[in-house]
Amino acid sequence: MGVKKILIISNAALSQTDSNGRNIARLLDCFSIQQKAQFFVYGEPDFNECKDYYHISDKMAFLSLNRFKKIDGRVQESVKSIQNMARNKKHKKTPLKMIIRELIWKFGSWRNHYFNEWIDDIKPDCLLVVCGDNAFTLNIANIISIRRNIPVILYSTEEYPFKDYNYVTKRPSIFYNIWKRIIDKAYKRIENRVSVGVFNTNSLCELFDNRFSYKCCCIYQKTNIDWIEHSEIDNPKIVSYLGNLGLNRHKALIEIANSLAMVFPNLKLDVYGKMSKIVEQELLLCPNIRLCGFVEYNDVVKIIHNSTLLVHTEYDSEFFNRDLKYAFSIKISD
Repeated sequence: MGVKKILIISNAALSQTDSNGRNIARLLDCFSIQQKAQFFVYGEPDFNECKDYYHISDKMAFLSLNRFKKIDGRVQESVKSIQNMARNKKHKKTPLKMIIRELIWKFGSWRNHYFNEWIDDIKPDCLLVVCGDNAFTLNIANIISIRRNIPVILYSTEEYPFKDYNYVTKRPSIFYNIWKRIIDKAYKRIENRVSVGVFNTNSLCELFDNRFSYKCCCIYQKTNIDWIEHSEIDNPKIVSYLGNLGLNRHKALIEIANSLAMVFPNLKLDVYGKMSKIVEQELLLCPNIRLCGFVEYNDVVKIIHNSTLLVHTEYDSEFFNRDLKYAFSIKISD
């Protein structure tokens, strides 16, 4: 396609273990390691996917408010640097915290001569910005695009600029209205720099196509897992759920487990994933669920192969039905 170097700007690092990082990596399978560079906020960078990384965490952006603090985000391929990045933790979001985060990224001095030297060294001729629930990644892409006169590819799996309700804390908030204006301006600001928008569902693609002037297309999520046929569907031996246990999904899993037990009394639903103490306590009260904890992606693949049935579910409520209308799990392809 003529692209010598594509610069990815995203929250998650390219990875084969983190679901968000894996999603980006699969999207760019056609590019060689030498053709990719990435600016990222969190995660453990995979040097089998890319060699040129620049990492600025929220903490580093905050520290850069001190103009005398030297922030160098160039990543060396070493165990120590990767382990340090892995320690970054996510905190519970509120609209006010999201506004403060945007201000920190805007006024911090992290975009210094180290960053500019790194951009000059990699010489990108195309940008891929992976959209999240923030404006600063869009703003970074916009600035680089203008200064180097290179096109932007926008990739999104969520409809954040269309969420006119407070999906964060689920109650009216003046701070959410302020944050919504911030992210709307970021999408509008970068619109003329975007050559094409890429989305993981047709409905999301149509939504963006109706609002923005750039061309939009849909690319479905791919998987690298080998196809396996099971012939025991009528008599399942292992039924597994692997994934996020937020958004009240555990309540839906309890309903599914109890329904399965009515048909197959000796069958338990195996649940894998990280969870809060409250969620864990509720699941432990269900006799038809077996908690198996968190497992790494290599083990996830083995569990998928060994399971007769896999469960994907969302909690049925008016709010979640609205909030997840355009969301399509990137794990479904696996």
